[in-house]
Amino acid sequence: MRDVVVYVSHSDDKNVLRIRYSGKRFDQHAVPLSVFSDLKSINEAILEAASDIYKKTQGTSRLPHGFKDEQELCLVSISEGSVVMEISPRYQIEGVDQDGYNAKRPLEEATSDLIDFLDTGKSEYARMFAGRLKTIGSALKIDERIEFSYRGRHATYDLNRRRELMSADETFGTHESVYGQITEVDIKKSSFKLTLVPETKDKRLELSVKDINASGCKLGVGINELLNQRVLLSGMFEEKNDGSRQVKAVESFELLETRDVGFRLLELAALEPGWGEFRNEPAPEKDHIIKLLDLYNQYGQNLRTPYIFPTPDGNLEFEWDSEEFLIVDVELSTCIATIYSDEGEAKVDLNKAEGWNAIITKAGTDAV
Repeated sequence: MRDVVVYVSHSDDKNVLRIRYSGKRFDQHAVPLSVFSDLKSINEAILEAASDIYKKTQGTSRLPHGFKDEQELCLVSISEGSVVMEISPRYQIEGVDQDGYNAKRPLEEATSDLIDFLDTGKSEYARMFAGRLKTIGSALKIDERIEFSYRGRHATYDLNRRRELMSADETFGTHESVYGQITEVDIKKSSFKLTLVPETKDKRLELSVKDINASGCKLGVGINELLNQRVLLSGMFEEKNDGSRQVKAVESFELLETRDVGFRLLELAALEPGWGEFRNEPAPEKDHIIKLLDLYNQYGQNLRTPYIFPTPDGNLEFEWDSEEFLIVDVELSTCIATIYSDEGEAKVDLNKAEGWNAIITKAGTDAV
């Protein structure tokens, strides 16, 4: 796997903030344009904190002329497997001012504080940085992460870490990604109701086309075509007085295929014991299914979409439309799978990429 690396420095190579993007989208030496919003927000967060640091240390309420305007992230090169960016401090913060104050120091302290906040959630400027979290990492997918390192400080930032930081800040509520099915449509109001899978105390979320458009997402179909559509929704949720949640802001809204693996796995996670014809079948363990979904998102997304069924022993079975015989039984407690095919039987470990690749080799891929 190749990563995308962003280097941000303060005009010399000794003071480098390294930002490394990891994940499948970055394997092909390409940078999705959506991640550049991260860099803009990181720059703004650092400059905002640096401005406050300067005013406190200098005992002033005013910044030197050009303190913020003359600083920016500059793209200096793009090489195979990496993108190099640099903060180019200019004007007032180029060096030591006439009073002997090192004007680069606020920028260095602010950068260190940002890394500390991303790592621990703690910083004197936590509230200031938290205001940028809606953008930073908003384009990440579930199998991707950003690794920050600066002057001995390190932080790893992915969707889980982003959700934790945003949840800790009451300004935002909680950041979540939920699967659901549109079960009611109001054409006149251009709104609809989304039943979550598995069902939660929310039961249904109410959304409008306006909510979706405000996020910059496009439905792709008319509202009259949304009924029974399966959906993956990511956004900010706010808890109401009755303990349920409402959508505060939509970040992404994806229409899913009928047999989407994530939706199907969570649908099976909602099964109750005795779901089958004998009325004594154990239900698959929800926590085990969540783990399998995480592994699928990390290693198995290129797998040709299977039909997924529960088995009488509380595990899962994958099947495909194929002329050749192929069934994969998954033991949920261990994520060890048994491949049954015309060539015989083989066990693979789905905790590792090699296990998924073995199934992909047999079943084929949906990847273009």
